[in-house]
Amino acid sequence: MLSNDAVAAEKSGNLALAFSAFDFASAKSGCEGPNPSSQAAQEGWKRTGQGLGKDAEAKGNFHAYGISETVTRPGGLQLNQWKGAGAFQWYSQIGESVDADRVMFRFAQSKPKDQDAFGIALGHFVQEGRTGGPNRPETFPEMEKQAKADPGDQQLQRTVGYLRDLQKIALKNIDEALGAEEPAYHRYNPREMVVGHNPIQDSLRHMGIARNWCDLFGEPRANPLAERAEKRGDAMMQHERPKSYWYAKQYYDLGRLPDRVKKLTVQADKLGDAAAKKGEYAAAVEYYEIGHSETGENEDKINELQSRLAKESEQKEQATQKALKDMTKDDKQQKEFKKGQEDLEKELGF
Repeated sequence: MLSNDAVAAEKSGNLALAFSAFDFASAKSGCEGPNPSSQAAQEGWKRTGQGLGKDAEAKGNFHAYGISETVTRPGGLQLNQWKGAGAFQWYSQIGESVDADRVMFRFAQSKPKDQDAFGIALGHFVQEGRTGGPNRPETFPEMEKQAKADPGDQQLQRTVGYLRDLQKIALKNIDEALGAEEPAYHRYNPREMVVGHNPIQDSLRHMGIARNWCDLFGEPRANPLAERAEKRGDAMMQHERPKSYWYAKQYYDLGRLPDRVKKLTVQADKLGDAAAKKGEYAAAVEYYEIGHSETGENEDKINELQSRLAKESEQKEQATQKALKDMTKDDKQQKEFKKGQEDLEKELGF
């Protein structure tokens, strides 16, 4: 029978409880046989779900998973009541896909710099574009192509429209990140020692943001990003210092340039060998670690040089302690000499 709890809760404005009660009452049949009120309960469930979705949307809660709490009613009935859910979750529950899509886009639109929010929205719409049959497209370009060929597929048309708008957000963020990277990089002067704020790290940070947005949306702007990363990496390699080589590798990684990384690691190994021959073990280790981070090689060389560095450090410490001891000994001898001289002067009456 139609739950009195559901009707009373809806009248009192407790839509979340009414939603759960209507859901329970909407079963087609129960222990007592067919449920003649199931249709009315189903309508109430959908009506309260729409109300909850609209309320969440009005509050700007477009997407949130919420929590489920067990509520025991006076008659002993236990209901799972959903609290804090977003508009997308309510509309999805009741099968209102048009409204669910709309608020999902609003969710991403309200957080245009939030890559996590953007990723949630993108995942939803890509999945939405794949539903409807085994021959649905897998990628956004394929969706665009199929949407053009089948203008009557309203779901696909809607999905592609939202994806195009999401792509505009991604492209804007990529362009802004690359725009911020340019002046950051040009503040770098290889002839000056960097103290405090590091322009290269700023450059890499902005380029990393651009790369993340590219990865989220099928790599739009990937070619300009790769070209700039290659240019930056090549410039860093002109300064044959371990730190510059590390920076070059980071640029090449961001540009997805495996051939440049391979060339860099080979050159870094050569510079490591040259530094080791000159006894510059610390620099040699830094060069070797570049290749080691990529291929796992150079471990024996690194261990050997680190052992030499440890011995050098121990010898320096021993020499320092000896020097301090000698200084202390000299101070003691000087004090004893001075005391002896004073005693002699007293004895002679001076």
